[in-house]
Amino acid sequence: MSGVVITSGETIEPFGSSVFERSLSRVGVVDVGSNSIRMVVFDGAARSPAYFYNEKVMAGLGQGLVTTGHLNPKGVERAMAALKRFSVLADGMGIKP
Repeated sequence: MSGVVITSGETIEPFGSSVFERSLSRVGVVDVGSNSIRMVVFDGAARSPAYFYNEKVMAGLGQGLVTTGHLNPKGVERAMAALKRFSVLADGMGIKP
């Protein structure tokens, strides 16, 4: 599996062994769906992590998709704002890529 390249040129291996080898760490997950975008941060032992942070933004990306064939422009704005916020929060929580 190849990694994901982000704008800085850095390659991230989303399922690299380092994620599973950590015994105590904080891990963030972002889920982008057709209606909402959620960030969940887990903390603690890899085998039994606890929820540390959970936030959901109702972006509405898929609203009108069936009729227009395009993502909802206002939903895209809300989604981008949420992703920027999540990035700042992750930095503040010390979550590494």
